[in-house]
Amino acid sequence: MNRVHYPDAIPSEEKRLLNLTERTGFNITVRKGQRIYGPPPYWIGDPPTAESEVFVSGLPKTLFEYELVPFIERAGRLYELRLMMNCYGRNRGYAFVKYTTPEEAMHAIRELNGKEIRQGCQVGVVKSNKGNRLYIGGVPQSKRREEIHEDISQVVEGVEKVIVPNSFSAQSENRGYVFVDFESHQAAASARRNFLNGVIKLWKKVAVDWAKPEIAVDEKAMSKVMYNPW
Repeated sequence: MNRVHYPDAIPSEEKRLLNLTERTGFNITVRKGQRIYGPPPYWIGDPPTAESEVFVSGLPKTLFEYELVPFIERAGRLYELRLMMNCYGRNRGYAFVKYTTPEEAMHAIRELNGKEIRQGCQVGVVKSNKGNRLYIGGVPQSKRREEIHEDISQVVEGVEKVIVPNSFSAQSENRGYVFVDFESHQAAASARRNFLNGVIKLWKKVAVDWAKPEIAVDEKAMSKVMYNPW
């Protein structure tokens, strides 16, 4: 984990970030794949519950905390912001935002969803999926759901459920990706980290990321292709 440092000669972007952290007292730390703003320096006690977190999507890829924080602060007091980043220094278009109370999170959904953060750029704000579902791409399309579940369970722990969408063209094949639910956020985060770090080898080329909440998976409609041995 690295803390963001600023040189004496501060470019305009870093100066804006510095102004933000000086105003709020929050720190910005950088971990693999994300920038974390918060928690508040004055916070005492347990962190807010998962019900206090929302998922913000549709962000401009060049956006940073100095622009996002004032926008999300309109709805309430911020506890923590996790801006998901790619290897090129741009954000991935989405972030997880935790407010200090569930009421503030619900207010954010009502007040900020569909609003413009930049001219012509509307964002989506929905309830977070609590971070226990991963998207895994690169699945061999000939693999059956039982085989997929077995393959994944052999390399990671805590797999609770695997959702396998059927191919549009051939019902006997999958679409090349699955959704995997884990028993906890910790188990999902550990699996994601190990995939990204190359610790886990699975099939030829696998893409792994958090499943976005706006990707709606109709459990009832998918029941025919869901494999859940428990």
